[in-house]
Amino acid sequence: MSTAETTPDDKSTSHAAADAGNPEAPNIPTPPGNPALIGLPSFIVGAIALGLVLVGYVPAAAAGASIPIILTATGLGQTIAAVWAASLGESAVASVFGIFAGF
Repeated sequence: MSTAETTPDDKSTSHAAADAGNPEAPNIPTPPGNPALIGLPSFIVGAIALGLVLVGYVPAAAAGASIPIILTATGLGQTIAAVWAASLGESAVASVFGIFAGF
């Protein structure tokens, strides 16, 4: 066998030296669960409550007090869901929840 040919079992000395100097990164477990379990209900409740205020189901005097509460609760739920999804590595889900949190 010539020096140019290598088998899959062969390791070059540069790779072996690089592997010896760098221990493997610790395996950090990601938190289990589904961020949509917080994100979707907070969006649905906020959307329904805001819709009831806008169509006049809630008295006009109470509308001024209910809108900040609705927007804060919905925004907080969406932000928690976005951060949770980002920690799981679900970037598309995190971006959707993040967009709705800022909206």
